[in-house]
Amino acid sequence: PLLDQQMAHNHPLSTFYETAPTLQRLEQIRMQRRKEIESDETTKGAAPETPAGEIVEPYIDPVGEDYAGPWLAAVEPVLVARGAEGISDSGWIVLVQERLVDTLRPLARVRSIVRWGGAAAIVVVILIIAALWGMVALVARAPSRGRLSSVLGTATPSAGSTHSTASVGSRSADSAEPQGGRHG
Repeated sequence: PLLDQQMAHNHPLSTFYETAPTLQRLEQIRMQRRKEIESDETTKGAAPETPAGEIVEPYIDPVGEDYAGPWLAAVEPVLVARGAEGISDSGWIVLVQERLVDTLRPLARVRSIVRWGGAAAIVVVILIIAALWGMVALVARAPSRGRLSSVLGTATPSAGSTHSTASVGSRSADSAEPQGGRHG
């Protein structure tokens, strides 16, 4: 945008300079990348298909004004494959930049989603545990006979009902005589 504005108004193009530490870092990246390519026997002098790129963070744009603030920048040297001659270094570096805030915004959204989702999951787990402990407390407070059925509301024998079982060879409470009658 700044270049377009200057050209539209026939202003002379501005000259911007990088700081000495940034230039040193860019030159170091350029030399390192050239050595990597030259030492890689699989490329045999050809530029790699997918350049590695180097991240420069934080990067401060020398234009300033609308471009002030921290940027995330990736740089890659411009190396030209010359067939059998190998690689020719143009001495140029391509620098692609994006505002650091814009780059990290999706991560901030993910972080927020994970935090809220985690908090909701913890609340659900606490509610489930509380419900289970409530059931345990209800079962523990129920009368000893038929605890589970009284909590669940199923029918149980009442205290006034009689339930008797007889087995072979046992005496009934109504008969006073031993089994088999009186012998005399």
